[in-house]
Amino acid sequence: HSRYLVTTSVAIEDTNSLAISGATAKVKTFFPDGSVLVFPAQTDESGTASFSFYTRETGLYKFKMVGVSDPGRDYNPALNIETIDTLVIP
Repeated sequence: HSRYLVTTSVAIEDTNSLAISGATAKVKTFFPDGSVLVFPAQTDESGTASFSFYTRETGLYKFKMVGVSDPGRDYNPALNIETIDTLVIP
């Protein structure tokens, strides 16, 4: 069977709209079979956290930001441009 690469990314900014590098972002992933996992990833120099994994399962994947931690800056989830994303593997 084929394996699919499922991937999403999110840009993290502080309350001054500056990219936050080195922060830990957490995304909750909802799988087509109903299971749910939370994946952490560190943001790069541009403030982007990327999440990816391989799967054989087709269907709807849903991603939801559930947290960002960086002790040196304030994070305000109300400023998120996007907090939920979806991907369909036919």
